[in-house]
This record gives sequence, structure tokens and C-alpha cells, in this order.
Amino acid sequence: MFGLTIRDVRKMAFDVAGKLNVKLKFANNLAGDKWYYGFMDRHPELSLRQPEATSRQRMKGFSRERVMKFL
Repeated sequence: MFGLTIRDVRKMAFDVAGKLNVKLKFANNLAGDKWYYGFMDRHPELSLRQPEATSRQRMKGFSRERVMKFL
């Protein structure tokens, strides 16, 4: 449930390419900026977002018992 940074996505692309034996020129164990922006253009349903702070009220309502109700 946590978002990924651009760097996280680029690293993940490098790891996946390695596991699939895809021959790509990635420097520093990361996909390039050009690859990232091309990927985002091809997948408009994805977006890069800033995390928002959790309200104090929401933190107070978070408990083990309430979480277990959803499992």
C-alpha cells in the first residue's frame, strides 16, 4: 500500500529484465529516465503521487482488534 518512487520503478525494471534475460543497456543497475517516461506514457492508468499525512483521529482509531476484523 506504499507508493513507489521513480527510482524504485527503474530498479524494479532492471531486476525484471535480468530475470527475463532481456538484453537492455541499463546503467547503474537502473532503467533509464527515458525508459521510465516512455513506460508511463504507455500506461496512463498509473500515476506518481505524493503521500499524504495520516490524521491524528485515524491513527487513534487504528487497533489490532479493528485490523483483525478485516482479515
